Amino acid sequence: MRTLRLATALVVLLAATAPARADHPVTRAGGLLTRVTPLVEEVCGANFEKAPTVKELSVPEAMALFAKDVRPQLERKYKGVTPGQMRFIMRQAAVNSVQSCVARYSVTGKTIVLVRAGFDRQCRALSIPREQIEAFLTFALAHECVHALDDARFDLGKLFRESADEEALRAVNMVVEGRGTHFGDLVAARLRVPPEIRAHVPGGAAPSGEHEWLLALSTRFGRAFVADLLKRGGRNLADRALREPPAVTHLVCQPGRWPDARRSKLTRANQKALTAFGAPATATRMSELLLRVRYTCLHGPATARTLFGGYRDGVQVVVGTSNVAVLEFADAAGARRYAERSRRERMTLVRWREGDRAVLRVSGKDSAEVMARLRKAAKIRLR
Repeated sequence: MRTLRLATALVVLLAATAPARADHPVTRAGGLLTRVTPLVEEVCGANFEKAPTVKELSVPEAMALFAKDVRPQLERKYKGVTPGQMRFIMRQAAVNSVQSCVARYSVTGKTIVLVRAGFDRQCRALSIPREQIEAFLTFALAHECVHALDDARFDLGKLFRESADEEALRAVNMVVEGRGTHFGDLVAARLRVPPEIRAHVPGGAAPSGEHEWLLALSTRFGRAFVADLLKRGGRNLADRALREPPAVTHLVCQPGRWPDARRSKLTRANQKALTAFGAPATATRMSELLLRVRYTCLHGPATARTLFGGYRDGVQVVVGTSNVAVLEFADAAGARRYAERSRRERMTLVRWREGDRAVLRVSGKDSAEVMARLRKAAKIRLR
């Protein structure tokens, strides 16, 4: 109940602190979008059949719309919760969206949404100078206008709804945000938005926590992915990433492997071995994005880049209270680096042999017992 009261208080505060100035930049958003739209069409190589729109909504209106946007993903992620719990989860997600909203394209409302209170809050949080607030709004509208055009062409809502699992959903989101960031920045540059304004991206310039690093790395890898596709195959290849989106974040983090990479025989064999071990559920592929987020938070971005620059694939499963995983690398040197780093972590047992490309890792209070059972029952071969 305390959390619910805090969330309610936040909404009341946002509504109460929203300025009522008639000359607020948000009131000119329609005109700014009109300038942005033809440039978005030009850089993306496609045209709107119907011109995009932008609407300023109140806090309650925006919360209701944002809740509809995220409902399919939340219902899939939190299966088994009661209707009351789901309403609470959706409300919290909507509160967070309003609180962080500079501008947001709604896949259900088919419009770009502005919430004046949320916009002003972000301007204060990012220390945007008063004279650059309109440029900041232009920058945000360019990003969201790319989403609007992608939705009109590829149906983003359907892509999110039909993602096979959470990992596929993360990969799709990286591509979508990567396109918004890459093409939106091109448009903002043409409109002479200052570089210091264009430097503002999700997660911030210096992320400090897991959530901020997730936002930052999703955007950075997504943007690099889109740029790589444009360089290799132009707009056709970049568009293909939304027609046939990558199913795992590994292919976005290491774009040169998409669209031709195939899952390795070693990883498939180890997934079968883990499942045969008697785990309660089928072993699942590990998310490179989440691995990079975790190790960035633990050891810093340089270490994470070194550890996972040669990462190829991985599978994991929960056995009792232990997490069991097999990770594959491009070469033995990469496997060795990861094994040596993992051995320093508490309650973690790692098996790796000289010359192997795979690392077997068990973490949890029963790691030694689980490792012994695993090697005996599953006969996992590292080479």
